[in-house]
Amino acid sequence: MEPHPRLLHPVGEYQFGRSSFGTILLACATYYAMAVLAQLNKVAWIRLALLPVVLWTSWSIMILEPSGDATQLQVNTAVSFVAILAMRSIVWTFVRKPLQRFPVQVKVPSDTKSRMPTGAWGSQQTNIKQALWNACDLCVNLRGIGWSWSPFCNLKEVTSQGRVNFLFKTAAHVAFYALAVDVATESVHIVAPTTIGRGTILDTSLPYPKRLFHAAAAACIFIVHLYSAMELIYNVSSFCCVSWLGQDPAQWPPMFDQPWQSTSLGEFWGRRWHQLFRDCFVSLGSRPFIMLSEKLSSVPISVDSNKAKGGRRERQASRNPLPVLGAFFISGVLHDMGCRSMGNKDPVRIIGFFMMQAVGVILERILAKRLAHSFRTADGPGLKTEHTLLARIWVALWLLLWGIPFVDAWAQAGLLGVRIFPEPLKPLRIVQVVWNMTTANLVSFLTSRLG
Repeated sequence: MEPHPRLLHPVGEYQFGRSSFGTILLACATYYAMAVLAQLNKVAWIRLALLPVVLWTSWSIMILEPSGDATQLQVNTAVSFVAILAMRSIVWTFVRKPLQRFPVQVKVPSDTKSRMPTGAWGSQQTNIKQALWNACDLCVNLRGIGWSWSPFCNLKEVTSQGRVNFLFKTAAHVAFYALAVDVATESVHIVAPTTIGRGTILDTSLPYPKRLFHAAAAACIFIVHLYSAMELIYNVSSFCCVSWLGQDPAQWPPMFDQPWQSTSLGEFWGRRWHQLFRDCFVSLGSRPFIMLSEKLSSVPISVDSNKAKGGRRERQASRNPLPVLGAFFISGVLHDMGCRSMGNKDPVRIIGFFMMQAVGVILERILAKRLAHSFRTADGPGLKTEHTLLARIWVALWLLLWGIPFVDAWAQAGLLGVRIFPEPLKPLRIVQVVWNMTTANLVSFLTSRLG
């Protein structure tokens, strides 16, 4: 029997036929097997042998030359992010020590070995039965909550709260972010009507200053849309897992840490923006250069220069921009795959956006070193308290400068032209119906009372 053409050349709309379902099942099975093996000792050769199978199945599922309408293209984009499976499998293949799972209430700090409870680190070996069960969590746990590799994910600390209180807050967040997504979708179509369907945020019919202003406004609204959509999906997931699966609310800390308060690009990308894929970006993009630098200089270098101990380490980290460039490059490649799956091949603007963020982070480190009297380094390069407003303006302008072409690339792919909610279930429509019913009942009540 000849192989299915999609397995060799991913192309067209993604339709869940028999062949594609089998490939997806094989990809999930090998990904799960890799998660199990990552917890066991003396099986590195098995992981290495399994890795080509994971990479082949992941590539077979991805769609890099798609067709179809905007809704179909969004499905293609979701499927194409199966590249995360491949990235995580590569990381697990070359892990130095078996991954270990800890109670979720135990905070895993940056200095893990010195601050973990006695006997918690490396004292117990995971047996195959535990590994099979823990792999279910590891496969979907992108931020390492409760795992030994979580020091590389900067998560916001949260106070303990009851399950009922957590569910009420999460339900309120779901309603709020659903409305925010709908408002942002309609707003971007009003500000930049050329984005409806497949279009651009740069309206050539407008004079240049006004065109740039409209593009900047559309880009800002898109960021609000993206932020709200990710929060909506995250809160729905957390509500379901805590209420139905009985997970602890501590397993679902906030996805974002108020990114609008960032006083540096390093703080924005390294702590306040979501950290879902940070481990992949650091492991595949930064760590190879860090290991090379350590071998060449014989000085251990931290993944984050703000966590390095000692002046010599900080000088070495600030002089070596390759780890920063590598991490942002891997992020750019991942997002470029998503954009390609929607039919727009534009690596210059997609990958270029992330590379320029790396340049901005490097510039901040250089300025922090040269202008030490005006900068702080407690949470990464950033301006002191009296210059907070200036620092936030810098972050916003740098993101917007390179964000406009980045958002325009996604607009031309059709991402801004798709409405997430069907017309009868649009939050704005529901709010309008409820408002009309409420006001009608109120008018009727007042009329009956006054009459």
